[in-house]
Amino acid sequence: MWSAEIFEINDAEGYNIHEGPLLTGHYALSIHGLACNPSNPSQYVTVGMDKTVRIWDSEKKTCVRMAVFDTMARCVAYSADGTQIAVGLGGGTKEHKQKKDGAFIILNEEDLTIIHEARDSKQVSETRRQNKTTQTQTLNKTNLLPPPASSTQTLTDVKFSLDGNTLAFGSMDRCIYVYNVGDFASKAKARGHKASITHIDFGRVFGTNNAVFLQSNSEAGEVMFWDIETGEQQTPRNQRDTDWETQTCTLGWPLKGAWGPFDDGAKVTACARSSSGEVLATTDNYGRIRVYTYPAIAKNPNYGVFRAHAANITNVKFTPDDGYLVTAGADDCVVMQWRHEADGYEESMVGKIEANVEDEMDLVDGSVVDKPADWEMVNNEDMTYTFNMEELARDEDFMPIKPWQRTIVAPSRPPAENTTEPDDNLILEWIHGYRGSDCRCASEASGEQSEPRHNTTQHN
Repeated sequence: MWSAEIFEINDAEGYNIHEGPLLTGHYALSIHGLACNPSNPSQYVTVGMDKTVRIWDSEKKTCVRMAVFDTMARCVAYSADGTQIAVGLGGGTKEHKQKKDGAFIILNEEDLTIIHEARDSKQVSETRRQNKTTQTQTLNKTNLLPPPASSTQTLTDVKFSLDGNTLAFGSMDRCIYVYNVGDFASKAKARGHKASITHIDFGRVFGTNNAVFLQSNSEAGEVMFWDIETGEQQTPRNQRDTDWETQTCTLGWPLKGAWGPFDDGAKVTACARSSSGEVLATTDNYGRIRVYTYPAIAKNPNYGVFRAHAANITNVKFTPDDGYLVTAGADDCVVMQWRHEADGYEESMVGKIEANVEDEMDLVDGSVVDKPADWEMVNNEDMTYTFNMEELARDEDFMPIKPWQRTIVAPSRPPAENTTEPDDNLILEWIHGYRGSDCRCASEASGEQSEPRHNTTQHN
């Protein structure tokens, strides 16, 4: 098995300074699945395209359990009591198509043995796939969507309901599969999306403890709602006051301000609401983590920005006690553990973006960008340029940036808009892994004359 490990070696005598590797991680391609143990705040699980499932301990900063399977994995979730782990399988693209694309497995959390395996996700016909690709490419003009995936059976998201009764998977075949927990018998199938499912969340009626609804997003920029007993679609107005158990859907009323007022090419790739319900963390395809006051509904809310990932971030989760924020990367293939401080910025502003006073008007979605000259003239109320742009009538100038916002409905009693930046701080505490598949010569001497040593990488 290939691995990504870093060892610390005594340069003089050649022995390993530690009992094992100083750092381990997923080996290749990308990591998409991430979940935190609801019964043990110090542990979280990740799955990747290296076909491994790994459980990490935030206090020990190490991998405490790992299992290797025969198929790439895309999503993962803990059961409500933390005793089981559901894993959705698939490579996600035609290039990485797997024999078990669309299957799922249920693992025993203690030893990661398989206790159940099934597959209901189906292959979409070539004609339907071509129609989906054409539609998705059209919507991509808004810079909202990633390139369409080709492997249409892969399971993309999974959730257990907090009452412990229901399990749901979102799939690239545009369907959501709902199961009873216990015997994992099929309960319902929700159909209606026009593209691959990206995120799902369970919801319940306020004042009750049982999940009865699902909300979902798709690559086509859709926001839809479902009854988990029948699989029937619900209207946004009927779901306006639903109490959502989690907020991982990146499209929806609580995030309408998180996409920013302008189109700078940034896409919100993942999001998570803190357990306290007061903070929202989002990630994007530029490798940025943004922290908002929840809900982020103002047109241009203030936020904290933190950087460490090389590029696209695929997942983000708060631990149940809100002590940590965990992120997973695609291109850098690492898992990052951030200490979450809710009491302000006593320590150094790690990863914060700062701008000069002269640059403040140029800040768009957290970074200094240059808009085209005609846009700048229009913003400065130069009517000549405005008329010229209207005559040209270019689609890229006037196409709605976020068409999904036209379908969302605010709660019957929405909270007041809060544009203030939260006092929360994130401090990068540990990184698991590195891009081991194509990283070479990553060694460096420590510079200590009394005990010369260096880090070296091993590819098994």
